[in-house]
Amino acid sequence: MTFEWSNFQTQHPLTGAWRTLTPDLLAEAYLVPKRCEPDWDRALSKPDAPWAASYAKIPEQVRPVVESAYQTLLSATHDADLENLNLGKLPPSRARSHIEALRQIGTDLGTLPSGFSTVRHILSGGTSLETFPMCPPPPDGFATPLECALHKTLSERFGTAPSRPLVEALATPGTALRHIQDNLTLSTSPAIQDLTTRFLTVRDRASEADLAAAMVRRLLDDNVSLQDISLLVPDASYPTMFLQTSFEANGIPISGQTEAASRDLETEALWLLVQAAQPAPPPMVLASLCISPLMPWSVSEGRKFARSIIEYGGKTAPESLKTVIGQRPASYRSLLARLSGFFDVAPALDGAKKRLGALCNSKRNTNFDIEDLLRDLKPHPSPQSNAQRMVEAVNIWFGDREPRKPTRHLIVLGFSGASYPANVGTSPFFLDSELRLIEETTGLRILTRSERLHRNLARFLRHLRTTSDNVLFVMPQRDLDGKKRPQAPAFSLLKRALVPASNGSLETRLGTVPLEAWPCRASLSDPKPAQPVALPKDGLLHMGRDVLRTRKDDNGVMKRQSPSRLETMLVSPLVWVMNEAGASQVDWSPSKMDVLVQGSLFHAVLELCFPAGEPIPDESAIRARFDESFDKAMLREAPFLQEPTWKVEAASHRADALKIVLHWRERLESLKANILANEQFLEGSALGLRLNGFADSLIELSDKQVMVVDFKASKSDGRRERMEKGWDLQVALYQHMIAGAENEATQQLNDRQTDLAMAYHLLRDGVTLSHGVASPVPGLEAVDADISIKALEKLTHTIAQLGGGTIQLSRVSDAETFKKESGIEPYALKDNSVALALSLIDEGED
Repeated sequence: MTFEWSNFQTQHPLTGAWRTLTPDLLAEAYLVPKRCEPDWDRALSKPDAPWAASYAKIPEQVRPVVESAYQTLLSATHDADLENLNLGKLPPSRARSHIEALRQIGTDLGTLPSGFSTVRHILSGGTSLETFPMCPPPPDGFATPLECALHKTLSERFGTAPSRPLVEALATPGTALRHIQDNLTLSTSPAIQDLTTRFLTVRDRASEADLAAAMVRRLLDDNVSLQDISLLVPDASYPTMFLQTSFEANGIPISGQTEAASRDLETEALWLLVQAAQPAPPPMVLASLCISPLMPWSVSEGRKFARSIIEYGGKTAPESLKTVIGQRPASYRSLLARLSGFFDVAPALDGAKKRLGALCNSKRNTNFDIEDLLRDLKPHPSPQSNAQRMVEAVNIWFGDREPRKPTRHLIVLGFSGASYPANVGTSPFFLDSELRLIEETTGLRILTRSERLHRNLARFLRHLRTTSDNVLFVMPQRDLDGKKRPQAPAFSLLKRALVPASNGSLETRLGTVPLEAWPCRASLSDPKPAQPVALPKDGLLHMGRDVLRTRKDDNGVMKRQSPSRLETMLVSPLVWVMNEAGASQVDWSPSKMDVLVQGSLFHAVLELCFPAGEPIPDESAIRARFDESFDKAMLREAPFLQEPTWKVEAASHRADALKIVLHWRERLESLKANILANEQFLEGSALGLRLNGFADSLIELSDKQVMVVDFKASKSDGRRERMEKGWDLQVALYQHMIAGAENEATQQLNDRQTDLAMAYHLLRDGVTLSHGVASPVPGLEAVDADISIKALEKLTHTIAQLGGGTIQLSRVSDAETFKKESGIEPYALKDNSVALALSLIDEGED
């Protein structure tokens, strides 16, 4: 963070050109010596500081807040010096303790932050290589006393220059735009909206950029000059890459955009590698490493590795990367040893290897702290370059800076969310009442929240007053991540100042307007009339080839199907074909505790607490082994629960898991059962397909009948309904698999020459639903109906269709129908947008 300037203007004594003074320009003119960057981490680590507890837990979030407060305090002085600050009249209070702690930072840093050292050098009498006649202060004055002192010093040294004329180009009197320019912040009668002020609503930033480019293209077609068109964005953080893409596609040059920050690929890869050196690193860490350009494999291979890791976890990582994964290193030396093998096969990381070695060597006399190491290695994008200006181009201006030139047509982008005027947050250090007390007792002048908001609003109005013809406000409704954006604060003032020309609202939702009524062309060229794709009325897509055997092994044989894959086929043949072809969507997202992860965690705990071949343990034995079993299961299935941020959720799932384990122990005891196997891999053939799957548990009942048990992390209502209606599939597939056994374990079950029993144990309510038990057994709820008749009938028909090259499309109503008629939750339909788009519409539906 650096010293920010309000609006320092100077006029060149020879050319008369107006210039804006910046810290870099003054530092070069005054030959300010370069200083070492302050060691903020050391200065902020004092255990008695007010922020000590927060900084110890979340230093990345706390540091910029404290830095900002310290620099705000420096700016409140007349000489950037806090040492001689007299706090005698400020009573002991929260405000005083904060000021004292911030003043101590200056002592601990030993140097001033960038920008402030330049100001101190100038104020102390430094000599400049050129002169800077100073223009008077801006209309609303400078924001801080330090700026006032700097302006006074430069004015006394170089003299003054005339005021730079206000950048204004007021609209024609009587127009809606002129009414806004004159009365936005006043309580006056509203004006009627006209073509000088328009508000268009679009979906997101990408749509916003396309609209802006199209509007500029229309203006150019009307012979408006490029110099007469300007774009206003909230600030330099606005993602101009969308604008660049859209304007380049339209052949329109833009001026004033900052170059995108470049990534530090080497630091990024090193940061990810250190995170990967643990027993179960997050999949996104490994996947991000795989797609790094510095890895020892091709780009296409990296993408395949990354997709596989996101889908199936770290076990599918490339072998060279697996050497990094393991127990957490105990020292910096062991970390270097762990990573050395990977560095040997990745020559592009030679610089990263040397850097890590030097960093670890500098910490060799300290305790190993991987979090501290990651903070030192955290990659940061390179700073954005200053905006480059061109004459023959559409100009981009920033809402947090002063306007530079008048314009005829202004397009305000990003007019939603916390912009226009820029949001002013509450200071965690000083309340407004404390700021007034500080000024009265110490002379330190810091703007209150309301004063800063007033300055931002005044700047926004000055931007509007640069426009003579019309203003278009573009209002994106969603962020880049899809979250809804609120209205811009200034929109309330605009709605007070204007009324719609006809019944309705000021803004127009572009998506609801016919294309012929759009204020610009909807495409770069005149589109051909859209030819809607007509889906077959019978819903049958004839592919002309066998689509059943899409996924094959190296020998050209159709790969085995699991019960979960065939359930997808049952719900949506189209989604099943897409999955088989590798066309399923794989989302990159942080670790989360969804129902699948939760089920896997509970399954693993049950497996560890009830080992196969051992007697059923009593309750005391279960409690004795539970914590160790849960920790092992958590490390295997949900390692992210070990992180401090997941502490509460981990404790909750631990308590749930203990209840589940104790309940299952009681059930096993009442059944007088023995556990034959856990996570038993079964293989067989059925329905013309090769099948495989894992049986959660195989238990032997008191009468020697074997029961295949499947654990479900849900309640029993839905599963019971599904079984009673004949739509259960998994049990029937296990029965078929065992009858057509194709591996030793499955054959052993088949050799028993007894009917197998099947059961679902529902973990949420502890109910065990069984089928095929030879005699009534206490603790089991038997479902005697043919639980799979309808599912097998439909699946057999679908298999035949796919083998013949026909895909049955779903209907829009199928999601509801499946749930109602079969008890099946149709996730395959809900989670696939392509399948929904290709669904048939029932008669009577829109």
